[in-house]
Amino acid sequence: MRLIDNAFWQTADQVVGRGLLFLFYVAVPLLVGVEEYGRFAFLQALLLVLVQPALSLGLEPLVVGGAARGDRGLLAAALAVRALALAATAAIVALLAAASAPESRGVLWLLWLHQGLLAVLGLVFAEYRGRESMRMEAVVGVSQKAMALPLLGVLALAGVRGALLPAAALALAAAGGVALLAGPCRRELLPLLRELRRPRLGDARLRHLLREGARLGLAGLVGAAYFRLGSIALGLLAGREAVGAYAAAFRILEATQVVPTVAMNVALPRLARASERAAALRLMLPLAAVGAAVSAALYLASAQVIAALYGAAFAPAAPVLRVLALAVAPIYAGFALTQGLMVTRRSGAYLRVALASVALNLALNAVAIPLWGASGAALATVVTELAVVGLCLRALATEGEAD
Repeated sequence: MRLIDNAFWQTADQVVGRGLLFLFYVAVPLLVGVEEYGRFAFLQALLLVLVQPALSLGLEPLVVGGAARGDRGLLAAALAVRALALAATAAIVALLAAASAPESRGVLWLLWLHQGLLAVLGLVFAEYRGRESMRMEAVVGVSQKAMALPLLGVLALAGVRGALLPAAALALAAAGGVALLAGPCRRELLPLLRELRRPRLGDARLRHLLREGARLGLAGLVGAAYFRLGSIALGLLAGREAVGAYAAAFRILEATQVVPTVAMNVALPRLARASERAAALRLMLPLAAVGAAVSAALYLASAQVIAALYGAAFAPAAPVLRVLALAVAPIYAGFALTQGLMVTRRSGAYLRVALASVALNLALNAVAIPLWGASGAALATVVTELAVVGLCLRALATEGEAD
């Protein structure tokens, strides 16, 4: 019964929440234009590569696993580590802002605030996910994402323009999520708060989180890189209009990931308790089959989807989406395989997969973007995702012991 309840709440969060956020990202280029959308997408991709992994340190899956196994002290240690990460990433953003154009500085700080607030919320949700209680995550997640689009309209009417407009809307929406957790959801949160104890400096949990989090954080850094390098490389090699076309198509690719996200969020606590790599392999095949069906539909309807969502101005995004559609099936399979490496405590193998993937993606982007522009970046993503599946299968088959 709990599995069904959690599947319902996760589906509501991912389908409704992601749907609302997708509408937000459809509205942004229509409000700010291709060039300013390219600036926003470039800066967001830059922070996702340079800041998000350091801020995250891969703590969420560790907290899920700890909570699933009954460790009630891991969350407090994770929050302490994340507080240090917030301070460190603020220094990174300060350096980036100092080196950026004046019109980009406020965008960088607002995007950092958005990511930081979501990172704090993410740890709380991870604890409850590990306990297989996912209602609060869905309620807060959907409500927070629902705020983004109306905030975008309000800020536009107030005179906020350019890339600053979506960045401000995202930061305010994230703040709204924190307010919901501290307000209407406080009663549900209080039992968890009573269990929290400040970790000591010599706490074994802190050492475990720092060691494993460093591995997963580095893997997250390079993982974010091969997902986002297309936008960054395009911004450097092909200009903002190419970034805008690629980002518009990539948002649609991200929207298709709701199915594997729901499946893995629901299954992860049980995978963590089982610690069996075979369970990840059993999940991979049905996810890959669903991904293949989504891939075919998106490939065939790419031009119509772009026209319906973005209009004629974004017609160059249609061939990019057609190529990215080929990545859907390997992405779905990769969800099961990468999570399988993490929950079977093979973070070292996961890191090696991520490092090999980003090296491949860098090489592919360097060759493909000068030849085919945004479609070349999309092709690099497809080949990289196929490589991730192969490398994960090899790691799960050959890694005999946990790291």
